Amino acid sequence: MTILFITHYSSMYGANKSLFQLMIELRDLKRVKVCALLPNYGEFADLLKNNNIEYIISKYYPFKTQKRDFKSYIKTFLNLFLYVIAYFRTKKFHYDIIHSNSSIIDIGAFFHFISKKTHIWHLREFGVLDYGLKPFFGIHYEKFIYNHGADCFIAISKIIKTYYERIINNSDIELIYNGVKEKKLDLSTKKVHNPIRFCILGLISKNKNQFQILEAINLLKKKFSENVFHCDFFGDVIDKKENERFINYIRDNKISKYITLHGYINNIVDKIDGFDVGLITSKSEAFGRVTVEYMMSGLAVIATDTGANLEIIEDGNTGLLYGIENSKNLADKISQLIIEKNLIHQLSLNGYSQAKKEYTSIDNTNKIFLLYQKYL
Repeated sequence: MTILFITHYSSMYGANKSLFQLMIELRDLKRVKVCALLPNYGEFADLLKNNNIEYIISKYYPFKTQKRDFKSYIKTFLNLFLYVIAYFRTKKFHYDIIHSNSSIIDIGAFFHFISKKTHIWHLREFGVLDYGLKPFFGIHYEKFIYNHGADCFIAISKIIKTYYERIINNSDIELIYNGVKEKKLDLSTKKVHNPIRFCILGLISKNKNQFQILEAINLLKKKFSENVFHCDFFGDVIDKKENERFINYIRDNKISKYITLHGYINNIVDKIDGFDVGLITSKSEAFGRVTVEYMMSGLAVIATDTGANLEIIEDGNTGLLYGIENSKNLADKISQLIIEKNLIHQLSLNGYSQAKKEYTSIDNTNKIFLLYQKYL
């Protein structure tokens, strides 16, 4: 069995982390031959090369965009030619199944139409709700390409499955939660740091809503000194306006002593065991890979009460949920953990146990492998 994986970018965030782990485990555990099609060079391509996984770089663009401007018209027009080029370049792999790693690219559907090969399509994002992405040719094209361009879909959460069921009715949508690499931890002796260390992973952007953490800190500074808690942000800035708003707010409200902005650090997930609490502020999580990574690393979690967070976190047991767009509520949850340090320990134990039970990469790989066998 040979699987051709197609993704829409080459950086190592979310979807590509999940994809890479899946490819490694399929190859090493299931003896499946894996290969990849990428639109450009980058960290993902380097990772595949270092792990002896075949790949081809061939330019193409998503069929969903944030704007219908001149550039998006050009990209959409170019796709007509780029898809053909990519198709002929990948024929050398002699693949049995096409696996698209994102809902915003339709090149896998094109390959499916031409080759008649099985196409599995991963639904990893809402599109419009989380990234403001809409189908360039409108909802009617979106419905057509989903309903005729794949044999089966994989939804990474119940909320994603429900969201796409209003569009997709000609194909099966299988619910398979994302998985993360299991960590073997002994949390019985783990002690809460002083100051308490809060961790925030992910791109700094308006959609991720991390600005709310700054507002919460500004409220908390009246109650706690910088010797009580500290927040570390790990992630690139993709929105210059949001970055400027970040810096100005930190300066104007004199909260720099509470915050460290690290930028992107490679393999940071392997290093977050030393933190106490992980924060998730996204407005609409399709799954919440970072949430599960926090739990698997033994961190207590505070997350928004929206999206898939409601599926992953049981409020008060495996984490704490707060009202979206409510900085005061977030500040109250942070304050609760600062005051009740024993709760941090209990939430981390329960969250870690839940992550090992429900969200391991091995479980994810096994379920997807069985799906491949079903459609061969």
